[in-house]
Amino acid sequence: MSAPRKSPLLITITHTHEDGTILTGSRRGDGVYELVQPHGFRYSTDVGIYIRGTRDRDAPTSRIEATATALRAHGHQVTVDIDDTWRPAADREAARSDRAADRADRYTARADAAAGRADARHDAAHAILDQIPAGQPMLPGHHSYPGDRRHRERAHAHLDTAIDAQKTADGLAERAAAVRAHDNRRDNPRVIMRRIERLTADLRRTRRSLDAPDTTGGYRDRIQRDYDRLVEDIAHQRAKLDHLTADGTFVAWSRDNLAPGDLVNVSGFGWYRITKVNTKTVSLDNREWPQKAPFDEIYGRRRDGQQLDTPNGEPWPVTLAIAVARWQRLFARAARGGYDEAAQRHDRHVRWALRIVHGLDLSAAAAEVAAFIPDPDEPGFVDEQRRLAAAYLAVYQRLDTGDPIPDIIADLPPQHREPAWRMPGGKPLQRHPDAVHEGDILAGIYDHHAGGLALTLEAVGPVTAVSGIRHHNGRDWITLTLHDGSTHELATGRWVAVHCPHQP
Repeated sequence: MSAPRKSPLLITITHTHEDGTILTGSRRGDGVYELVQPHGFRYSTDVGIYIRGTRDRDAPTSRIEATATALRAHGHQVTVDIDDTWRPAADREAARSDRAADRADRYTARADAAAGRADARHDAAHAILDQIPAGQPMLPGHHSYPGDRRHRERAHAHLDTAIDAQKTADGLAERAAAVRAHDNRRDNPRVIMRRIERLTADLRRTRRSLDAPDTTGGYRDRIQRDYDRLVEDIAHQRAKLDHLTADGTFVAWSRDNLAPGDLVNVSGFGWYRITKVNTKTVSLDNREWPQKAPFDEIYGRRRDGQQLDTPNGEPWPVTLAIAVARWQRLFARAARGGYDEAAQRHDRHVRWALRIVHGLDLSAAAAEVAAFIPDPDEPGFVDEQRRLAAAYLAVYQRLDTGDPIPDIIADLPPQHREPAWRMPGGKPLQRHPDAVHEGDILAGIYDHHAGGLALTLEAVGPVTAVSGIRHHNGRDWITLTLHDGSTHELATGRWVAVHCPHQP
């Protein structure tokens, strides 16, 4: 006996530039999706049945017609409604940003949920483990052994699940950050310059198609719409670039501010001498790659001993610029770390240079160095940052050549910069976190090491806030907030090193 024939459906396929190509009139299990899937339709819970990538594009008429034919062959009634009116570029960009923000928010919400599951599993594991006396081994043969083993296995299962959930949370958070970064990059002025070049090339190709003698009828109308849309797109992108130029946010390099003989920084690859300034590029005195560079890939110019980082910036000495660039490379190399002797020596000399310049002990915490770094909102921030970089480099070079540290310190010019805070002299007190007060200065946290207490510099600086005591998993916890905004959650039984300059 044959299966009963399903009743015909009223199917509508619509296309607009705002929504793309969407099919309506179908329900789950009615067989429609299986018929339209070979023609490029997909399904999502948010949109329904649709063709991906059709927003802000003309309708894919051949696929729509093939879909309608397949549906009608199975007895369904199909209505096709196409509107190829394109939206202004500003509306398209706003809609694209809104969709990116929604997608990033969904990733973030899923990441938060996964992190919550990880925390719950962690708490469940520690709730079990806290019932086991510290250091208590398993006792094979004892009557408590089977139950103890089951408890530990459950705790470890909770921890394994927590690790997996945290990995999921981290991955989703990275995807959310990537979506936001990609959307923000669209407004980068150099990206806008490249977009204008690409759109202009598309416009030239479209113009040639319009001028071709065989471009007639409906095909010509479609090409004309593409041409008009490209003209509007280019005008919109140029207006954005003009706005950035007008308020001084970004000024592009051009034939007006480049000349043969100048050195230019090409996309961070290095400095090359210009042999010729073209309409949109510069030719370089370089036998290998790159031999040419478009204006949007130029990040600085050197001429007559002065460097300009932007066409509308302030010139500064090339010798200082070279010193700053070298120190930045040395500092980045130290941040990457390494285990061989040369890498450790390099890391040690970078750390020492930072401390020697500011008159600190060589073992001072990184937070003490950070107290000397100028605030970005401080007047003269850029000049002070450059001056410090040159001073660090000078000390590093002397350390690298083996000069004695006392000689280096004796030759240093006096430093007039005051830090945001200073570590008091003398030995810090040992206290529990619940005995720390706002205004105290943490000198570190004690950890058990080799049978005793060792001071670690993971939390150093003035205390700006002390939370109330929170009871969790059978222990009391307190949160200390430091001058740099970092927070440190500590068990009240732990020891910290602290100076109390405002207390008797």
